[in-house]
Formats: sequence, C-alpha cells, structure tokens
Amino acid sequence: MDNLLLFAILGGLGAMIGWGTNGFLTKKTVDKIGGASALFWMQIIGLFLLLLIFPFQFDISDLTFSNILLIAFWAIIDGAGLLLLFSASEKGKISIISPIVASYAAFSVFVSAIAFGEAITPQTLFFLALIFVGIILTSLDFQQLKKDVADRGNLMKGVPQAALSVVFFAFWFPFWDDFVSKGNSWLTLLIGLRIFIALLVFLFTKYKSISLRIKDSKILKWLICMGILDVGAYLALTWSYSESNYTSVISILSAAFSVPTLILARVFLKERLKISQWIGVGIIIGSLVLMAGLSAKL
Repeated sequence: MDNLLLFAILGGLGAMIGWGTNGFLTKKTVDKIGGASALFWMQIIGLFLLLLIFPFQFDISDLTFSNILLIAFWAIIDGAGLLLLFSASEKGKISIISPIVASYAAFSVFVSAIAFGEAITPQTLFFLALIFVGIILTSLDFQQLKKDVADRGNLMKGVPQAALSVVFFAFWFPFWDDFVSKGNSWLTLLIGLRIFIALLVFLFTKYKSISLRIKDSKILKWLICMGILDVGAYLALTWSYSESNYTSVISILSAAFSVPTLILARVFLKERLKISQWIGVGIIIGSLVLMAGLSAKL
C-alpha cells in the first residue's frame, strides 16, 4: 500500500476512535456542567498531556512570530467551531445535530480540492462518497428523527449552531493540514493550538459569566477521559496531516466518529442499533477495506 495513504487511514481512524469514544461521554458531561465549561477543561487536560510528551520530541524550529499568529488564527477558527458544536449538543436533539455536524467532511473535501488542488482519483472519490453516505446513515436515527420533526418546538434547537460549526470545520481541517505539513514540529504547533483554544474558551466563559468549578468527582473523571481521548484524536489527526497528502481521506474518516459511539452504546448501554445504522457501519468499514486493498495493488 502507498505509505502516505496508510498514514492517512491510520490518522483518520485514530481521530475517529478518539472523537467517537469521546462523544460517548460528552452529552452527559455537557448536560451537567454546560458545553463551554466541559470544553475548557477538556482542552486543559489535553494540554497537560501534550506537555508531558513534548520533551521526548522537543522541536521549536517552526515557532516563528508569523507561525504563532497563524496558530492563534486557526485556534480561533477551531475554537469557535467547537464552542458552537458543544452549544448545539447542549441545546438540540442529537438525532438532528449529529448528521449536520458530520457533513463538514464533505465540504472539507471540496475546500481542499479548490484551495490546494488536492488530486483525488475517481476511485478514491467514489470510496470517500460511500464513506460519507455511511456516516450519514450511522448518524441518523430515522425513528427518533420523525419524533423530533413532529415536535416543532424543539426541531430547530441547536441547528443554527451546528450548521455554523460546519462552516468553521470545513475550512479548519484542510487549512490546518496545509499549515502543519509545511514544517517539522507538528507537536509544537498542536500545543500552541491547544493553548490558544483554551484561552479563547476561558475568555468566553468569563464574558458569559460561566462557572468553571467542578464539584462532582464523577464529572471530573469523565472530563479526564474526555481530555485524553480528545488529545489522542488531535495527535492522530495532526500527525497524519504532517506525514500524508491525503487530506480528504483523513477528513472523511475523522468525521465517522458516530461509529465507535454506536458500538460503545451497543456494548455498554445495550442500545439496539437501527438497521440503517448497521448498514452505515458496514458501508464505512467495507469502503475503507476496499480502498486500502485496491490501493495496495496499484
């Protein structure tokens, strides 16, 4: 297999597993302490872990003044998208919010192709399209969606925030890829991103007078797990962006975060998955295997 494609698949899967497992905990945590507070502590915990491993890959060669400004800019874009995502999760129905947010991957593919001229073969595009169909199927619960649509009072809650987060993510993913791939110290750049996002969220909580105090030890355990999973996803994503030029593959796979969430819900909560969701999981896994297998023959 093409090593660059292998790195892209590994990075995309790492982000998918990290964010998908994280999503298993996020809703409960957000319902308890609010989206902004959960996001802040998730950033701080993840930053602490990054600083622990930083001495093992110490490299500040790309930490120029211009790059610091760019890190701050992309932190604002990503941080704004995350704040909107957590706000949507706090206010809206997950059956409506999840497929909306997952659509960022499709837009990222087009942004990458237009802005950076990413060459996407018809074969790869076909599998990416299949994976995106699988993402939508895994994200949608048609029975719950029918109930939510009938409840017109709650139908639009969180939808504007979710739709706006898609705009931020659609640009952040390909442009962050382009940024980190130009240098060598991708871990340093990721730490910088994390610092600026934490600062942005902190200022937002102060502006909105949102308390950051955590009194429940159970919530603290959830936040620690969320921080570990989230930073693991960012590590996988940023590493693969720095090592591979398959931006679209990484972005699409990272958006399949609903797959591990569904599997965990089935295993630990004994939730029954809908046929459409099982079909979606099968499409994603099958497309991934075929894309990797056909690439290996080229």
